[in-house]
Amino acid sequence: MTDHFQASEIRRYRFGRFELRPAQRRLLADGVAATLGSRAFDVLVALIERRAEVLTKDELLERVWPGLVVEEANVQVQVSALRKVIGADAVATVQRRGYQFVAPVESDCVPSFDRPNWVSCVALAAVAPGSRSNFLDSFEFLRTLREAPATLNPRQTLKEQEA
Repeated sequence: MTDHFQASEIRRYRFGRFELRPAQRRLLADGVAATLGSRAFDVLVALIERRAEVLTKDELLERVWPGLVVEEANVQVQVSALRKVIGADAVATVQRRGYQFVAPVESDCVPSFDRPNWVSCVALAAVAPGSRSNFLDSFEFLRTLREAPATLNPRQTLKEQEA
């Protein structure tokens, strides 16, 4: 799936045995909450969101400690704490440049039970790029949802559509 989601959708990143939910400020390891300090969490989110590029220490300082004057060593401390939780191989040090998240990452959106959110998540999940029939099927599905009562159970609807 694409990494571009609407603001109303809830993003989820999965790598290895971990699942990161930035909006909820949660990192799960095998489905259980992992202990990670707030600054290390912010470093992880920054690295994953911009994983295609190397983030400099200055960029991380600006993102994680906005408006504060802190030493560059703070970045190293937080990356070290992060590596202890998620593994040393997930974050690469690029000498004299910064850090890059290098573990394979999958991203998608997590359906919310707030109707506008889960409808758009389902639409993204149903439409495969270049597939007209899937697009038309998802359009029909969304039309059906629009006509359905607001008290509709999204889990039931998804199961019905799979049948």
